[in-house]
Amino acid sequence: DIEDLDVGDLDDMESDMPYHFTEEQNRKKVKMPDLKDMKDARCQLKLSRSALALLQTDGATEGVAGGHIQGAYLNISRVLFKYSQKGEYDQDFLSEKLIEPLLEVLQSDEPQCVSNDLRVYVVGVLKNVSNDEANQKLISKLGAVGVLFKLIGSDQLTGSSKEAQLLIQITATLRNLASHQYKNFVQEERLNALTRVMALFTSHVELMTNI
Repeated sequence: DIEDLDVGDLDDMESDMPYHFTEEQNRKKVKMPDLKDMKDARCQLKLSRSALALLQTDGATEGVAGGHIQGAYLNISRVLFKYSQKGEYDQDFLSEKLIEPLLEVLQSDEPQCVSNDLRVYVVGVLKNVSNDEANQKLISKLGAVGVLFKLIGSDQLTGSSKEAQLLIQITATLRNLASHQYKNFVQEERLNALTRVMALFTSHVELMTNI
């Protein structure tokens, strides 16, 4: 049952997602996994890819309560976030074709895909794996910059700390993608969106630093 794939705790997001520099140092210090760890990780990634494909198949969730579907998405994203924190699995995310369905989740307007908590994890995965150049190129090619700016440009932003948590992940991801997509950052509406975010979240140092 995909709901058993629970490896995260939303109450512990502070420790899961530290400052950008610290995170990069931690990724470099991670001990290389043994063969069993690598096999287990790849099995989890394959299972997560299959579960996402099932959830995104027309009719597959008919009759299932929306809360259960949202819970399944959240548990999958927690699993993927766990492995995305370890740079040695970056290529596995690429080979297992996990980036495409994650972007589909971010683009979806379905009620089960729009929770802030789910988006924090999904964008966090993209942020982590986009430290790898091959992943950067694919994420950029798939139009992630536009998807992320759409989330930033929402008129519903109020300046809350929960929104800031998501925006920190979004802006950190955009920083990773800037070298490949810098021309897409200088469009007037996108610069205006960043300016609005800065005005709403002046007390959030990490977010201001990313921008």
